[in-house]
Amino acid sequence: MLWTFVTLVAATSVLCLIKWCATKLSNRRKELYHPGPKPLPIIGNALDIPKVSPWREYAGWRQQYGKFSTRPRRDIIHLSALGKHIVVVNSIEKAVDLLDKRSSNYSDRPDIPMANMTGWTAINIGLIHYGELWRRHRRLFHQKFRQNAVSEFRPLQTSKIQVLLRNLLENPEEFSLHVRNFPASVIMAATYGYEIAPRNDPIVTLVDEASTMITEHIFLGSQLVNVFPVLRHIPDWMPGAAFKKIARDCHNKVNEMMDTPFYAVKEQMAKGEAMPSWTSELLQDHDAKKRGEEGEYLIKSVAATAFAVAADTSASSLASFILAMVLYPDVLAKAQAELDSVVGNTRLPNFGDRDSMPYIDALCHEIFRWSPAVPLGVPHAALEDDIYDGRLIPAGTMILSNIWAMSRDERMYDQPSKFMPERFLNADGTEVTHDPLPTFGFGRRICVGRHLADDTLWIAVATMVSCFNFTKAKDAFGKEIDVTGEFDDKLISHPRPFKCSITPRSDAAVKLIKTSV
Repeated sequence: MLWTFVTLVAATSVLCLIKWCATKLSNRRKELYHPGPKPLPIIGNALDIPKVSPWREYAGWRQQYGKFSTRPRRDIIHLSALGKHIVVVNSIEKAVDLLDKRSSNYSDRPDIPMANMTGWTAINIGLIHYGELWRRHRRLFHQKFRQNAVSEFRPLQTSKIQVLLRNLLENPEEFSLHVRNFPASVIMAATYGYEIAPRNDPIVTLVDEASTMITEHIFLGSQLVNVFPVLRHIPDWMPGAAFKKIARDCHNKVNEMMDTPFYAVKEQMAKGEAMPSWTSELLQDHDAKKRGEEGEYLIKSVAATAFAVAADTSASSLASFILAMVLYPDVLAKAQAELDSVVGNTRLPNFGDRDSMPYIDALCHEIFRWSPAVPLGVPHAALEDDIYDGRLIPAGTMILSNIWAMSRDERMYDQPSKFMPERFLNADGTEVTHDPLPTFGFGRRICVGRHLADDTLWIAVATMVSCFNFTKAKDAFGKEIDVTGEFDDKLISHPRPFKCSITPRSDAAVKLIKTSV
Protein backbone atom coordinates (compact mmCIF):
# COMPACT_ATOMS: atom_id res chain seq x y z
CA MET A 1 0.00 0.00 0.00
CA LEU A 2 2.80 2.36 0.93
CA TRP A 3 4.61 1.56 -2.30
CA THR A 4 1.49 2.32 -4.31
CA PHE A 5 1.09 5.63 -2.54
CA VAL A 6 4.74 6.58 -3.16
CA THR A 7 4.40 5.61 -6.83
CA LEU A 8 1.26 7.72 -7.19
CA VAL A 9 2.91 10.73 -5.57
CA ALA A 10 5.99 10.35 -7.78
CA ALA A 11 3.90 10.02 -10.94
CA THR A 12 1.83 13.05 -9.98
CA SER A 13 5.00 15.04 -9.29
CA VAL A 14 6.47 14.10 -12.67
CA LEU A 15 3.26 15.07 -14.46
CA CYS A 16 3.18 18.40 -12.62
CA LEU A 17 6.80 19.01 -13.53
CA ILE A 18 6.11 18.20 -17.19
CA LYS A 19 3.10 20.54 -17.18
CA TRP A 20 5.13 23.29 -15.50
CA CYS A 21 7.94 22.92 -18.06
CA ALA A 22 5.47 22.90 -20.92
CA THR A 23 3.83 26.07 -19.57
CA LYS A 24 7.18 27.77 -19.18
CA LEU A 25 8.22 26.73 -22.69
CA SER A 26 4.91 27.93 -24.08
CA ASN A 27 5.27 31.28 -22.34
CA ARG A 28 8.84 31.61 -23.60
CA ARG A 29 7.67 30.85 -27.14
CA LYS A 30 4.93 33.47 -26.81
CA GLU A 31 7.49 36.02 -25.76
CA LEU A 32 9.97 34.90 -28.41
CA TYR A 33 7.79 35.53 -31.47
CA HIS A 34 5.35 38.23 -32.47
CA PRO A 35 1.78 37.70 -31.20
CA GLY A 36 -0.73 35.61 -33.07
CA PRO A 37 -3.27 32.82 -32.64
CA LYS A 38 -2.37 30.17 -30.07
CA PRO A 39 -0.71 27.20 -31.80
CA LEU A 40 -1.75 23.60 -31.24
CA PRO A 41 0.84 20.93 -30.48
CA ILE A 42 2.72 19.65 -33.53
CA ILE A 43 0.47 21.23 -36.20
CA GLY A 44 0.80 24.78 -34.83
CA ASN A 45 -1.62 27.18 -36.54
CA ALA A 46 -2.26 25.02 -39.61
CA LEU A 47 -6.01 25.09 -38.86
CA ASP A 48 -6.02 28.86 -38.29
CA ILE A 49 -4.74 29.83 -41.74
CA PRO A 50 -7.76 31.37 -43.51
CA LYS A 51 -8.91 29.72 -46.74
CA VAL A 52 -11.21 32.56 -47.91
CA SER A 53 -10.03 36.16 -48.38
CA PRO A 54 -7.06 35.67 -46.03
CA TRP A 55 -6.06 39.33 -46.39
CA ARG A 56 -9.31 40.38 -44.68
CA GLU A 57 -8.87 37.85 -41.88
CA TYR A 58 -5.27 38.87 -41.26
CA ALA A 59 -6.29 42.54 -41.17
CA GLY A 60 -8.82 41.70 -38.45
CA TRP A 61 -6.15 39.99 -36.39
CA ARG A 62 -4.40 43.34 -35.86
CA GLN A 63 -6.96 44.26 -33.21
CA GLN A 64 -7.60 40.74 -31.93
CA TYR A 65 -4.01 40.06 -30.95
CA GLY A 66 -3.23 43.57 -29.79
CA LYS A 67 -6.11 44.13 -27.39
CA PHE A 68 -4.42 42.57 -24.35
CA SER A 69 -1.06 44.21 -24.93
CA THR A 70 0.25 47.69 -24.25
CA ARG A 71 -0.40 48.46 -27.94
CA PRO A 72 -3.94 48.99 -29.28
CA ARG A 73 -3.14 46.99 -32.41
CA ARG A 74 -0.48 44.71 -33.81
CA ASP A 75 0.78 45.20 -37.32
CA ILE A 76 2.91 42.05 -37.32
CA ILE A 77 1.28 38.66 -36.69
CA HIS A 78 3.14 35.39 -36.22
CA LEU A 79 1.88 31.92 -37.10
CA SER A 80 3.50 28.52 -37.34
CA ALA A 81 2.41 25.46 -39.27
CA LEU A 82 4.18 22.14 -38.78
CA GLY A 83 7.40 23.88 -37.86
CA LYS A 84 7.26 26.50 -40.62
CA HIS A 85 7.08 30.14 -39.51
CA ILE A 86 4.84 32.73 -41.15
CA VAL A 87 4.83 36.47 -40.43
CA VAL A 88 2.01 38.67 -41.73
CA VAL A 89 2.86 42.37 -42.07
CA ASN A 90 -0.27 44.53 -41.96
CA SER A 91 1.10 48.08 -42.21
CA ILE A 92 3.22 50.02 -44.68
CA GLU A 93 5.44 51.28 -41.85
CA LYS A 94 6.43 47.76 -40.79
CA ALA A 95 6.77 46.57 -44.38
CA VAL A 96 9.15 49.41 -45.17
CA ASP A 97 11.16 48.66 -42.02
CA LEU A 98 11.57 45.00 -42.90
CA LEU A 99 11.38 44.69 -46.68
CA ASP A 100 12.95 48.01 -47.68
CA LYS A 101 15.34 48.98 -44.90
CA ARG A 102 16.42 45.39 -44.22
CA SER A 103 16.10 44.23 -47.81
CA SER A 104 19.43 42.37 -47.70
CA ASN A 105 17.77 39.87 -45.35
CA TYR A 106 14.24 39.83 -46.78
CA SER A 107 14.73 39.64 -50.56
CA ASP A 108 14.49 35.88 -50.88
CA ARG A 109 11.39 33.86 -51.78
CA PRO A 110 10.15 30.90 -49.74
CA ASP A 111 10.59 27.41 -51.08
CA ILE A 112 7.21 26.17 -52.39
CA PRO A 113 7.53 22.53 -53.48
CA MET A 114 4.38 22.54 -55.65
CA ALA A 115 5.65 25.61 -57.48
CA ASN A 116 8.99 23.91 -58.06
CA MET A 117 7.26 20.85 -59.50
CA THR A 118 5.35 22.98 -62.02
CA GLY A 119 8.56 24.57 -63.30
CA TRP A 120 7.18 28.02 -62.53
CA THR A 121 9.81 28.98 -59.95
CA ALA A 122 12.58 28.30 -62.49
CA ILE A 123 11.38 30.97 -64.90
CA ASN A 124 9.27 33.51 -62.99
CA ILE A 125 11.32 36.41 -61.67
CA GLY A 126 8.71 36.91 -58.97
CA LEU A 127 9.38 33.45 -57.50
CA ILE A 128 13.06 32.84 -58.25
CA HIS A 129 15.26 32.69 -55.15
CA TYR A 130 17.41 35.75 -54.49
CA GLY A 131 20.78 35.25 -56.12
CA GLU A 132 22.66 35.40 -59.40
CA LEU A 133 19.88 33.89 -61.54
CA TRP A 134 17.42 36.42 -60.17
CA ARG A 135 19.87 39.26 -60.89
CA ARG A 136 20.18 38.15 -64.52
CA HIS A 137 16.42 38.13 -64.94
CA ARG A 138 16.05 41.43 -63.16
CA ARG A 139 18.74 43.06 -65.29
CA LEU A 140 16.91 42.22 -68.52
CA PHE A 141 13.58 43.42 -67.14
CA HIS A 142 15.08 46.64 -65.83
CA GLN A 143 16.67 47.50 -69.16
CA LYS A 144 13.31 47.23 -70.91
CA PHE A 145 10.80 48.40 -68.30
CA ARG A 146 12.60 51.04 -66.25
CA GLN A 147 10.83 54.38 -65.86
CA ASN A 148 12.73 56.27 -68.55
CA ALA A 149 12.37 53.40 -71.05
CA VAL A 150 8.66 52.57 -71.01
CA SER A 151 7.76 55.62 -73.10
CA GLU A 152 8.74 53.57 -76.15
CA PHE A 153 5.57 51.53 -75.59
CA ARG A 154 3.23 54.52 -75.70
CA PRO A 155 2.53 54.47 -79.47
CA LEU A 156 1.67 50.79 -79.12
CA GLN A 157 -0.56 51.43 -76.11
CA THR A 158 -2.32 54.26 -77.96
CA SER A 159 -2.94 52.00 -80.95
CA LYS A 160 -4.31 49.16 -78.84
CA ILE A 161 -6.55 51.44 -76.80
CA GLN A 162 -8.38 52.36 -79.99
CA VAL A 163 -9.18 48.68 -80.50
CA LEU A 164 -10.51 48.54 -76.95
CA LEU A 165 -12.79 51.54 -77.58
CA ARG A 166 -14.24 49.99 -80.74
CA ASN A 167 -14.83 46.68 -78.99
CA LEU A 168 -16.63 48.41 -76.11
CA LEU A 169 -18.77 50.34 -78.59
CA GLU A 170 -19.75 47.28 -80.63
CA ASN A 171 -20.06 44.67 -77.86
CA PRO A 172 -20.28 46.44 -74.48
CA GLU A 173 -21.77 43.40 -72.73
CA GLU A 174 -18.42 41.62 -73.21
CA PHE A 175 -16.45 44.33 -71.44
CA SER A 176 -14.61 41.83 -69.22
CA LEU A 177 -13.17 40.15 -72.33
CA HIS A 178 -12.19 43.48 -73.87
CA VAL A 179 -10.38 44.82 -70.81
CA ARG A 180 -8.54 41.51 -70.53
CA ASN A 181 -7.49 41.60 -74.18
CA PHE A 182 -6.21 45.18 -74.08
CA PRO A 183 -3.17 44.67 -71.78
CA ALA A 184 -2.63 41.23 -73.33
CA SER A 185 -2.46 42.78 -76.80
CA VAL A 186 0.04 45.41 -75.61
CA ILE A 187 2.41 43.01 -73.88
CA MET A 188 2.18 40.33 -76.61
CA ALA A 189 2.97 42.85 -79.34
CA ALA A 190 5.80 44.35 -77.28
CA THR A 191 7.27 41.01 -76.22
CA TYR A 192 6.77 38.87 -79.33
CA GLY A 193 5.53 41.20 -82.09
CA TYR A 194 2.37 39.09 -81.99
CA GLU A 195 -1.12 40.39 -82.79
CA ILE A 196 -3.73 38.58 -80.73
CA ALA A 197 -7.13 37.56 -82.10
CA PRO A 198 -10.22 39.40 -80.78
CA ARG A 199 -11.37 36.24 -79.01
CA ASN A 200 -10.16 32.70 -78.37
CA ASP A 201 -6.58 33.53 -79.29
CA PRO A 202 -4.64 30.26 -78.91
CA ILE A 203 -1.62 31.78 -77.15
CA VAL A 204 -3.69 33.96 -74.84
CA THR A 205 -5.83 30.93 -74.00
CA LEU A 206 -2.71 28.86 -73.34
CA VAL A 207 -1.28 31.46 -70.96
CA ASP A 208 -4.64 31.87 -69.22
CA GLU A 209 -4.84 28.11 -68.65
CA ALA A 210 -1.29 27.92 -67.34
CA SER A 211 -1.76 30.94 -65.08
CA THR A 212 -5.04 29.57 -63.71
CA MET A 213 -3.48 26.22 -62.91
CA ILE A 214 -0.54 27.90 -61.21
CA THR A 215 -2.52 30.33 -59.06
CA GLU A 216 -5.14 27.73 -58.09
CA HIS A 217 -2.73 25.00 -57.07
CA ILE A 218 0.81 25.97 -56.15
CA PHE A 219 -0.04 28.18 -53.17
CA LEU A 220 -2.82 26.08 -51.69
CA GLY A 221 -2.21 25.16 -48.06
CA SER A 222 -4.22 22.02 -48.81
CA GLN A 223 -1.37 20.75 -51.00
CA LEU A 224 0.35 18.55 -48.43
CA VAL A 225 3.52 18.48 -50.52
CA ASN A 226 4.02 22.15 -49.61
CA VAL A 227 4.11 21.09 -45.96
CA PHE A 228 5.84 17.73 -46.41
CA PRO A 229 8.22 18.12 -49.38
CA VAL A 230 9.21 14.46 -49.14
CA LEU A 231 5.81 13.59 -50.60
CA ARG A 232 7.05 14.60 -54.04
CA HIS A 233 8.81 11.24 -54.15
CA ILE A 234 5.77 9.03 -53.47
CA PRO A 235 4.59 6.77 -56.32
CA ASP A 236 1.86 8.14 -58.57
CA TRP A 237 -0.49 5.26 -57.71
CA MET A 238 -0.59 6.03 -53.99
CA PRO A 239 -3.70 7.67 -52.51
CA GLY A 240 -3.19 11.41 -52.21
CA ALA A 241 -0.72 11.58 -55.12
CA ALA A 242 -3.11 13.45 -57.44
CA PHE A 243 -1.00 16.58 -56.94
CA LYS A 244 1.76 14.96 -59.01
CA LYS A 245 -0.43 14.78 -62.12
CA ILE A 246 -1.54 18.38 -61.55
CA ALA A 247 2.10 19.44 -61.31
CA ARG A 248 3.03 17.58 -64.51
CA ASP A 249 0.10 19.05 -66.43
CA CYS A 250 1.02 22.51 -65.21
CA HIS A 251 4.68 21.97 -66.07
CA ASN A 252 3.70 21.02 -69.60
CA LYS A 253 1.57 24.17 -69.89
CA VAL A 254 4.43 26.32 -68.61
CA ASN A 255 6.83 24.83 -71.16
CA GLU A 256 4.30 25.28 -73.96
CA MET A 257 3.66 28.85 -72.83
CA MET A 258 7.40 29.57 -73.08
CA ASP A 259 8.11 27.69 -76.29
CA THR A 260 5.20 28.45 -78.62
CA PRO A 261 5.60 32.24 -79.07
CA PHE A 262 9.38 32.11 -78.65
CA TYR A 263 10.00 29.64 -81.47
CA ALA A 264 7.49 31.48 -83.65
CA VAL A 265 9.70 34.59 -83.32
CA LYS A 266 12.83 32.56 -84.13
CA GLU A 267 11.18 31.14 -87.23
CA GLN A 268 10.05 34.58 -88.38
CA MET A 269 13.57 35.93 -87.82
CA ALA A 270 15.04 33.15 -89.93
CA LYS A 271 12.68 34.15 -92.75
CA GLY A 272 13.36 37.85 -92.28
CA GLU A 273 9.69 38.41 -91.42
CA ALA A 274 9.87 39.11 -87.68
CA MET A 275 8.15 42.17 -86.29
CA PRO A 276 10.23 44.28 -83.88
CA SER A 277 9.89 42.87 -80.37
CA TRP A 278 11.71 42.42 -77.09
CA THR A 279 12.34 38.76 -77.87
CA SER A 280 13.88 39.48 -81.27
CA GLU A 281 16.04 42.20 -79.70
CA LEU A 282 17.33 39.79 -77.06
CA LEU A 283 17.99 37.07 -79.63
CA GLN A 284 20.04 39.50 -81.70
CA ASP A 285 22.04 40.58 -78.68
CA HIS A 286 25.66 39.47 -78.84
CA ASP A 287 25.78 38.35 -75.21
CA ALA A 288 22.69 36.19 -75.68
CA LYS A 289 24.26 34.49 -78.68
CA LYS A 290 27.37 33.73 -76.68
CA ARG A 291 25.32 32.10 -73.93
CA GLY A 292 23.82 29.58 -76.38
CA GLU A 293 21.02 27.39 -75.03
CA GLU A 294 21.35 28.89 -71.57
CA GLY A 295 20.87 32.36 -73.01
CA GLU A 296 17.84 31.26 -75.02
CA TYR A 297 16.24 29.71 -71.94
CA LEU A 298 16.71 32.99 -70.09
CA ILE A 299 15.03 34.88 -72.95
CA LYS A 300 12.14 32.43 -73.05
CA SER A 301 11.72 32.78 -69.30
CA VAL A 302 11.62 36.56 -69.09
CA ALA A 303 9.35 36.89 -72.12
CA ALA A 304 6.82 34.34 -70.84
CA THR A 305 6.83 35.88 -67.36
CA ALA A 306 6.28 39.38 -68.75
CA PHE A 307 3.11 38.31 -70.50
CA ALA A 308 1.72 35.91 -67.89
CA VAL A 309 2.04 38.40 -65.02
CA ALA A 310 1.54 41.80 -66.67
CA ALA A 311 -1.60 40.91 -68.62
CA ASP A 312 -3.47 39.43 -65.67
CA THR A 313 -2.67 42.14 -63.12
CA SER A 314 -3.51 44.97 -65.54
CA ALA A 315 -6.76 43.24 -66.51
CA SER A 316 -7.66 43.13 -62.81
CA SER A 317 -7.07 46.89 -62.43
CA LEU A 318 -9.14 47.72 -65.53
CA ALA A 319 -12.07 45.58 -64.39
CA SER A 320 -11.85 47.30 -61.00
CA PHE A 321 -11.99 50.67 -62.74
CA ILE A 322 -15.26 49.81 -64.49
CA LEU A 323 -16.68 48.45 -61.23
CA ALA A 324 -15.74 51.66 -59.41
CA MET A 325 -17.33 53.87 -62.08
CA VAL A 326 -20.59 51.91 -61.79
CA LEU A 327 -20.59 52.16 -57.99
CA TYR A 328 -19.39 55.79 -57.79
CA PRO A 329 -21.04 57.85 -60.56
CA ASP A 330 -19.95 61.09 -58.90
CA VAL A 331 -16.30 60.12 -59.50
CA LEU A 332 -17.03 59.42 -63.16
CA ALA A 333 -18.73 62.81 -63.53
CA LYS A 334 -15.73 64.65 -62.05
CA ALA A 335 -13.30 62.74 -64.27
CA GLN A 336 -15.37 63.52 -67.37
CA ALA A 337 -15.55 67.21 -66.44
CA GLU A 338 -11.75 67.38 -66.20
CA LEU A 339 -11.30 65.59 -69.51
CA ASP A 340 -13.80 67.86 -71.26
CA SER A 341 -12.02 70.96 -69.99
CA VAL A 342 -8.58 69.75 -71.13
CA VAL A 343 -9.27 67.63 -74.21
CA GLY A 344 -12.74 68.66 -75.39
CA ASN A 345 -14.74 66.39 -77.69
CA THR A 346 -12.78 66.72 -80.93
CA ARG A 347 -9.97 64.29 -80.11
CA LEU A 348 -9.01 61.47 -77.79
CA PRO A 349 -6.73 62.08 -74.80
CA ASN A 350 -3.06 61.16 -75.13
CA PHE A 351 -0.06 60.86 -72.83
CA GLY A 352 0.82 64.50 -73.44
CA ASP A 353 -2.33 65.48 -71.52
CA ARG A 354 -1.37 63.65 -68.35
CA ASP A 355 0.22 66.55 -66.48
CA SER A 356 -2.90 68.64 -67.12
CA MET A 357 -5.31 66.11 -65.63
CA PRO A 358 -4.50 65.55 -61.94
CA TYR A 359 -7.93 64.08 -61.16
CA ILE A 360 -7.46 61.28 -63.71
CA ASP A 361 -4.04 60.60 -62.20
CA ALA A 362 -5.57 60.51 -58.72
CA LEU A 363 -8.28 58.18 -59.99
CA CYS A 364 -5.61 55.74 -61.20
CA HIS A 365 -3.81 55.91 -57.84
CA GLU A 366 -7.10 55.16 -56.14
CA ILE A 367 -7.69 52.08 -58.33
CA PHE A 368 -4.32 50.68 -57.24
CA ARG A 369 -5.16 51.43 -53.60
CA TRP A 370 -8.82 50.38 -53.55
CA SER A 371 -8.39 47.07 -55.36
CA PRO A 372 -4.77 45.82 -55.28
CA ALA A 373 -4.43 43.11 -57.93
CA VAL A 374 -2.32 40.93 -55.60
CA PRO A 375 -3.92 41.65 -52.20
CA LEU A 376 -1.57 39.47 -50.16
CA GLY A 377 1.52 40.28 -52.18
CA VAL A 378 4.11 37.75 -53.28
CA PRO A 379 5.72 36.21 -50.18
CA HIS A 380 9.25 37.11 -49.12
CA ALA A 381 11.52 34.92 -46.99
CA ALA A 382 14.06 35.73 -44.30
CA LEU A 383 17.60 34.64 -45.14
CA GLU A 384 18.86 34.82 -41.54
CA ASP A 385 17.46 35.12 -38.01
CA ASP A 386 16.40 38.68 -37.25
CA ILE A 387 15.16 40.54 -34.20
CA TYR A 388 12.44 43.13 -34.85
CA ASP A 389 10.52 44.98 -32.15
CA GLY A 390 12.24 42.71 -29.66
CA ARG A 391 10.80 39.54 -31.25
CA LEU A 392 12.49 36.82 -33.28
CA ILE A 393 11.86 36.28 -36.99
CA PRO A 394 13.68 32.99 -37.68
CA ALA A 395 15.61 32.30 -40.87
CA GLY A 396 13.32 30.84 -43.51
CA THR A 397 10.21 32.59 -42.22
CA MET A 398 7.66 33.34 -44.93
CA ILE A 399 6.82 37.06 -44.90
CA LEU A 400 3.36 37.96 -46.22
CA SER A 401 2.85 41.65 -46.98
CA ASN A 402 -0.88 42.26 -46.59
CA ILE A 403 -1.29 44.87 -49.32
CA TRP A 404 -5.06 44.91 -48.87
CA ALA A 405 -4.75 45.75 -45.16
CA MET A 406 -2.20 48.47 -45.89
CA SER A 407 -4.51 49.98 -48.49
CA ARG A 408 -7.37 49.94 -45.97
CA ASP A 409 -5.36 51.44 -43.10
CA GLU A 410 -7.65 54.02 -41.49
CA ARG A 411 -4.61 55.80 -40.01
CA MET A 412 -3.48 56.67 -43.54
CA TYR A 413 -6.73 56.83 -45.50
CA ASP A 414 -9.98 58.46 -44.45
CA GLN A 415 -12.96 56.18 -45.15
CA PRO A 416 -10.62 53.57 -46.69
CA SER A 417 -13.41 51.38 -48.10
CA LYS A 418 -14.75 54.25 -50.17
CA PHE A 419 -13.47 54.92 -53.69
CA MET A 420 -12.31 58.52 -53.35
CA PRO A 421 -9.63 59.91 -55.72
CA GLU A 422 -9.70 63.22 -53.81
CA ARG A 423 -7.54 61.63 -51.13
CA PHE A 424 -4.61 62.05 -53.57
CA LEU A 425 -5.34 65.73 -54.27
CA ASN A 426 -4.61 68.93 -52.40
CA ALA A 427 -7.35 71.45 -51.68
CA ASP A 428 -6.39 73.40 -54.81
CA GLY A 429 -6.79 70.31 -57.01
CA THR A 430 -3.08 69.62 -57.47
CA GLU A 431 -1.67 66.17 -56.81
CA VAL A 432 -0.50 65.23 -53.35
CA THR A 433 3.14 64.21 -53.12
CA HIS A 434 2.86 60.78 -51.59
CA ASP A 435 5.03 57.78 -50.96
CA PRO A 436 4.74 54.93 -53.47
CA LEU A 437 1.65 52.80 -52.96
CA PRO A 438 2.24 49.29 -51.58
CA THR A 439 0.49 47.78 -54.62
CA PHE A 440 3.72 46.86 -56.39
CA GLY A 441 5.55 45.41 -53.40
CA PHE A 442 8.65 46.42 -51.50
CA GLY A 443 12.42 46.41 -51.47
CA ARG A 444 14.51 44.68 -54.07
CA ARG A 445 11.51 42.57 -55.11
CA ILE A 446 9.32 45.54 -56.06
CA CYS A 447 7.50 44.90 -59.35
CA VAL A 448 9.84 45.79 -62.19
CA GLY A 449 6.91 46.33 -64.58
CA ARG A 450 5.14 48.91 -62.42
CA HIS A 451 5.87 51.85 -64.76
CA LEU A 452 4.40 50.03 -67.77
CA ALA A 453 1.39 49.00 -65.67
CA ASP A 454 0.86 52.60 -64.60
CA ASP A 455 0.97 53.87 -68.20
CA THR A 456 -1.34 51.09 -69.39
CA LEU A 457 -3.94 51.89 -66.75
CA TRP A 458 -3.74 55.65 -67.28
CA ILE A 459 -4.30 55.66 -71.05
CA ALA A 460 -7.14 53.14 -70.73
CA VAL A 461 -8.88 55.10 -67.97
CA ALA A 462 -8.50 58.46 -69.70
CA THR A 463 -9.88 57.26 -73.03
CA MET A 464 -12.72 55.19 -71.57
CA VAL A 465 -13.83 58.06 -69.32
CA SER A 466 -13.67 60.41 -72.31
CA CYS A 467 -15.90 58.23 -74.50
CA PHE A 468 -18.28 56.23 -72.31
CA ASN A 469 -20.75 56.32 -69.46
CA PHE A 470 -20.78 53.40 -67.02
CA THR A 471 -24.00 52.70 -65.15
CA LYS A 472 -25.86 49.81 -63.56
CA ALA A 473 -27.58 47.50 -66.02
CA LYS A 474 -31.37 47.08 -65.91
CA ASP A 475 -33.44 43.92 -66.06
CA ALA A 476 -36.41 43.25 -68.36
CA PHE A 477 -38.66 45.30 -66.06
CA GLY A 478 -36.40 48.34 -66.08
CA LYS A 479 -35.13 47.74 -62.54
CA GLU A 480 -31.43 48.29 -61.82
CA ILE A 481 -29.43 45.11 -61.32
CA ASP A 482 -27.53 45.27 -58.06
CA VAL A 483 -23.72 45.27 -58.14
CA THR A 484 -22.15 43.77 -55.01
CA GLY A 485 -18.60 44.96 -55.63
CA GLU A 486 -17.11 41.66 -54.42
CA PHE A 487 -13.73 40.28 -55.45
CA ASP A 488 -12.58 36.69 -55.85
CA ASP A 489 -10.05 34.93 -53.61
CA LYS A 490 -7.30 34.12 -56.11
CA LEU A 491 -3.65 35.09 -55.87
CA ILE A 492 -4.38 37.74 -58.53
CA SER A 493 -7.79 39.01 -57.49
CA HIS A 494 -10.44 40.21 -59.95
CA PRO A 495 -13.93 41.62 -59.37
CA ARG A 496 -16.51 38.86 -59.38
CA PRO A 497 -18.60 38.90 -62.60
CA PHE A 498 -21.10 41.75 -62.68
CA LYS A 499 -23.39 43.33 -65.23
CA CYS A 500 -23.31 46.98 -66.22
CA SER A 501 -24.38 49.31 -69.02
CA ILE A 502 -21.65 50.92 -71.12
CA THR A 503 -22.90 53.56 -73.55
CA PRO A 504 -21.15 56.26 -75.62
CA ARG A 505 -21.32 59.73 -74.10
CA SER A 506 -22.30 61.46 -77.34
CA ASP A 507 -22.43 61.25 -81.11
CA ALA A 508 -19.07 63.02 -81.12
CA ALA A 509 -17.60 60.21 -79.00
CA VAL A 510 -18.97 57.60 -81.41
CA LYS A 511 -17.43 59.44 -84.33
CA LEU A 512 -14.04 59.64 -82.59
CA ILE A 513 -14.09 55.94 -81.81
CA LYS A 514 -15.03 54.92 -85.35
CA THR A 515 -12.58 57.22 -87.09
CA SER A 516 -9.58 56.70 -84.81
CA VAL A 517 -6.74 54.81 -86.43
